[in-house]
Amino acid sequence: MSGSIPLWNPYYYSGHPFVANPQTFVFYPATLLFVTLPLPLAFNIDTIGHICLAGLGIYCFVFIITQSKGAGLAAAVVYSLSGYFMDNIFAGPLFAKDMAEKNSLDDIIIVSPDVGGVVRARALASKLHADMAIVDKRRPAPNVAKVMNIIGDVEGKHCILI
Repeated sequence: MSGSIPLWNPYYYSGHPFVANPQTFVFYPATLLFVTLPLPLAFNIDTIGHICLAGLGIYCFVFIITQSKGAGLAAAVVYSLSGYFMDNIFAGPLFAKDMAEKNSLDDIIIVSPDVGGVVRARALASKLHADMAIVDKRRPAPNVAKVMNIIGDVEGKHCILI
């Protein structure tokens, strides 16, 4: 069955139709990027393409409503660079390269301030070949954080909090 699109995913519960599920994106045009290009390049092109497509869409929408190219352009820039889209762009590789060029990496440790940041911290730690630590904290009340544990050995090291 190699080289064909699987119609059934046996690993999801007791089996699940692969092509009939719209969340698998089998027929989505951008899926071709992931099939034909190296994964990091495909992700970059896909992300930039979606941001540009969103900007173009909001430009057209605002231009139709206001008949103003300036308003459309301003809306497109603000919408494209909003947190919703920029949240998923990670500057870890640039930061890792800068750190490696300008600093000694012998005594650093990458620290995630909470469990939600572990993936980012792990990615940076792996790029820098550094150890990682996690701060386990609880929130007993709104706007109050209490550190319960620090998972990892941070003593005598320079901590980079990501």
